[in-house]
Amino acid sequence: MSSKTALCTYLCLPVVLVLVVLTAVTNFIGRRHDSTDDNGSAAASQHVASETALEKRVIDAIQEDDTADLTSLLNTGLDANLTFVHSQEGNRSLLINAAEAGHADIVQLLLTHGADPNVGDATGFTPLIYAVCSRAPDIVDLLLHNGASVNQLTVKGGSALASASAFGDIEIMQRLVESGASVNPQLEHEGAFPPLTAAAMNYQREAMQWLLDNGASVDAISEESRPLFKMMNSNATASDDTMACVTLMVDAGNDPSTRHTDRDGGTLTHYAARYLPDLQVLDYLISEGAVIDEADIDGKTPLSYAIVHRKPEMAIAVAQRLIDAGADINGQHDGVTPLFCAVWFCHEIEDITVVQFLIDNGADLSLRNGAGQSIIDVAEEATMGDLRNELVQVLREAMEHGG
Repeated sequence: MSSKTALCTYLCLPVVLVLVVLTAVTNFIGRRHDSTDDNGSAAASQHVASETALEKRVIDAIQEDDTADLTSLLNTGLDANLTFVHSQEGNRSLLINAAEAGHADIVQLLLTHGADPNVGDATGFTPLIYAVCSRAPDIVDLLLHNGASVNQLTVKGGSALASASAFGDIEIMQRLVESGASVNPQLEHEGAFPPLTAAAMNYQREAMQWLLDNGASVDAISEESRPLFKMMNSNATASDDTMACVTLMVDAGNDPSTRHTDRDGGTLTHYAARYLPDLQVLDYLISEGAVIDEADIDGKTPLSYAIVHRKPEMAIAVAQRLIDAGADINGQHDGVTPLFCAVWFCHEIEDITVVQFLIDNGADLSLRNGAGQSIIDVAEEATMGDLRNELVQVLREAMEHGG
């Protein structure tokens, strides 16, 4: 597998290839071992060895772009639709191998000899999708001009256009759309994403803009495919790229003040509070009127997410932004407030700084959770040793001073 194909994070193609030739090779080499005498086992072993040698010759010809040798094989009976079995990828045709290798001459040769451009491997990845992942527009053209189905889906609902969008390959995207690829496909497979989401997940701003200019919808096709949600859930490390993509989507009509949620009830603010590496996007969403205090189906608010999932310094920074924007520091579900979350997830001494921050900002120490436990009860249950002693002391001192 080429390194270019391996880069296709949206497709996640396997890389271990173990080839076993199928019956078609047996028919090609014309060797029949019907003998039942004592030499049967030796004959069978010789038969397998011969198949393996032929297999290697075919694959070498494809990988090395050796059109002369492959032409010789095809002219003497090799089936252009021959497939090899791969231990992890299932059946792969010669055309798939050629498309992945990026050899247009080999692809043309196989097509001329009748190779079917729409036969995929066991995961449904077609030669066209392999060509897209190999960043080979010339092969994409060859396949399309020879009948490749532009909207054929993989087993999990992936498409050629979604793959090109994940790479941000606008040249190939344009060819696919001109050939009939849908920018707003009907998704019937769980976990499948439209092209706009595939681009957003990989922070391909130019590809996102191109798709929007060509009619891609910013509205959710499903709860799991909303571009902004999937992008923020991709654990971004490049905040400038993230910010550019977020502003693009908002400018295109994805209003953060509208209550869109994922299937667990999480809002854009939940995602920004939990995942993004700095405050830039959160500040922007707040300025655009994003929902601040909405709880998900578990009753957790963005403030709770920040407390639970961030390291202390960042948790405090995110929490401060949310509180300044109007988040309820004592908002609760079944009696669990952000303070209860901070105490329950207090695993290190430095985590106590988050507890102290909440106390300083008005967290109510007198509340009890749904089990009737006080904040001291939870601290004593959740911690031990020196950490417990210090945490309980902080809480008791705050209570004594009317915190």
